Amino acid sequence: FLLPHNSLRVHAEKKRHRLVEQAAAGNLCNEGSLLVNRGGKADDKHDNKYTLRYRIFRPMSLSSKKAAPLVAIHGGPSLPSDYLEPLVDVIPYRSIILFDQVGCGQSDEPKNLSDYSIEYGLDDIEALLKKLGVRRFHLYGHSFGGMLAYEYAKRLAELETTDPYDDEGCLSLVLSSAPTSVSLLDAEWERLQSIIEQKADRSNPVEEQFRQQHICRTEELPEPLERAYSRAGSVWVGLDAVQGFECTPTSKQNNLPSLLIVHGEHDFCTPACIEKWDEFFGRRKRKKMLDDCSHHCLLERGNFYGETLESFFCEYD
Repeated sequence: FLLPHNSLRVHAEKKRHRLVEQAAAGNLCNEGSLLVNRGGKADDKHDNKYTLRYRIFRPMSLSSKKAAPLVAIHGGPSLPSDYLEPLVDVIPYRSIILFDQVGCGQSDEPKNLSDYSIEYGLDDIEALLKKLGVRRFHLYGHSFGGMLAYEYAKRLAELETTDPYDDEGCLSLVLSSAPTSVSLLDAEWERLQSIIEQKADRSNPVEEQFRQQHICRTEELPEPLERAYSRAGSVWVGLDAVQGFECTPTSKQNNLPSLLIVHGEHDFCTPACIEKWDEFFGRRKRKKMLDDCSHHCLLERGNFYGETLESFFCEYD
């Protein structure tokens, strides 16, 4: 779901020190790393252990019983978590865990394609939560990250030990501009782009018009998104592990957490891309469409977006 943006080679490392400024403003951030295993055989010629980098904002609240931490999963795939940093500003008090999936950002980028898969991505989430000792949390996924978030929630739901009345595990799930099918999302992208191409307006490149209409409706690209593009990975794009991937329902639907679906009015992740979530969750879901927003609602109407999410989380703390 990446928009090619070759001009966005900014000084990413310098801008990453923005975290220091956030800490000074009260949003203390701890950084760490986790070694993840790709399960290769002993005679493999490539190293099958890689470093996954993560950040915990407001780490002192990580074990709070009043406001469970938020685990946020970025999309792309391979668009690192920089663009989700504004969550820290619009969701107060709560610990927020951000991490760069293997293949992008501060995490290692394996060259062997066999080291990338949906299952590996879920294993990494599980390993991170275990390392941090997080036993109760809210789960958030944006775009492709929403598909991973759902699949991880499904994995938990299908555990025989799952107790829907237990005050641990995944307390709630937010899928923000997240499709159920990659193929369907690609088709909608092409459909919307063809509409722009058919118009007579040639004042801006089609790519930029698409960005301003359906990706992020701001005059200039927001700095967190610009920084994420500059550090995006390349291996995931076009990978068989992603192309054609489609989320599927579970027979343990009653064990799934309550769901909030958020999307923008002009989102390229159109209503057609999200309608199947209804079948997966039944009555335990609600939807919120944000007016005059597109794919990056957080970067377009941040305060309202944060209020919408925090209100939902508070119901399930």
